[in-house]
Amino acid sequence: LMQSKVLDVGTATGVIARRNGNTNLRFFGIEADPERATIASLYYERLWNCSFDQAPDEALAGYDAIVLADVLEHMPAPEIALNKLAELQAPGSIFIISVPNIANFWVRIHLLNGHFDYAEKGILDHTHLRFYTRTSLIDMVKGAGLEILSIDVTPIPLELASPFFVKPLGRLLHAT
Repeated sequence: LMQSKVLDVGTATGVIARRNGNTNLRFFGIEADPERATIASLYYERLWNCSFDQAPDEALAGYDAIVLADVLEHMPAPEIALNKLAELQAPGSIFIISVPNIANFWVRIHLLNGHFDYAEKGILDHTHLRFYTRTSLIDMVKGAGLEILSIDVTPIPLELASPFFVKPLGRLLHAT
């Protein structure tokens, strides 16, 4: 059986490779943070400890799958990065992309109340340089010449933020 090569951009501590280590996948990664890269390197066949912009083309080319899990929003030029990655792969390569949706219910409610407050984590993480809606993400992906096969949504756990979302009206609003 042939093994598929997977590039994980922004590996953090290597959760994706660690959880898929006993599969028919060969993991390669890029991680800018030296401490995280050291931890992640245990799970990757090769890991480049650098920013995406510093990664050589050899690190970016020739994969069967590219994982961009909550990383595009941290890049100064995500469109350029996505275009470059798309150009360096053979036809048929799969891209798995996740970004937080700035237009979710929780952020909208806060905006209605005049708040757009950055935080240590979450959608308004202070390290986010870009924000996406479903439409802006689709436009960027299509702009890179990629075909969208499916879109899934992971709801934010609002019930942890407020007891209102445990009640029937809160659950109904959260489901929309």
